[in-house]
Amino acid sequence: MNEEQIRKQAAQLMAVLRSAEEDRGAMADLRCAWSKARRSRAWPWLGRAGLIGDPVAETVAGAFGYHPAPGGESNFGNACEELSREHAGAEQRFARLLDADRAGACLLVRPLILALRSFGIPLDHRQLYIDLWLWGDETRARWARAFWVPEAALPEPAEGAEGAGKDAGGAASEPSSEGGA
Repeated sequence: MNEEQIRKQAAQLMAVLRSAEEDRGAMADLRCAWSKARRSRAWPWLGRAGLIGDPVAETVAGAFGYHPAPGGESNFGNACEELSREHAGAEQRFARLLDADRAGACLLVRPLILALRSFGIPLDHRQLYIDLWLWGDETRARWARAFWVPEAALPEPAEGAEGAGKDAGGAASEPSSEGGA
């Protein structure tokens, strides 16, 4: 499948998912896409997009069911970088995700999506679908670049802000020799 077809499928899937957003029962059905025992409850919705049996579509449908907050135009690495500022285990989980094949990635994004929901961090479902379909070294590298931002590109922390002494990897930086202590 070429990238144009994948983008078209992503748009179809998003139209179906958005049509279900105000229906609590439909959202519960979408969450079932993550359960082997109840996956068929999501099929009426996935069928409308022609995606029954597509593990990437099931991953994104479940993600939407749990966390429908739209995330603009960013990749999963951006969302996880924001999460890492709030959640201590996010970096380790994200690194493990990058080492997975597509099937593993579809499983390993799930706890990260739930953590994004917990911290109110939006998710770009359409881009997640595209990226998981195109899963490979290029996607992994793009996500990694978005997650491990060079220190010079990070926003300056506010004076006295929590976490002001952290580097891009989340570890405490060496104490400054300024200030005498």
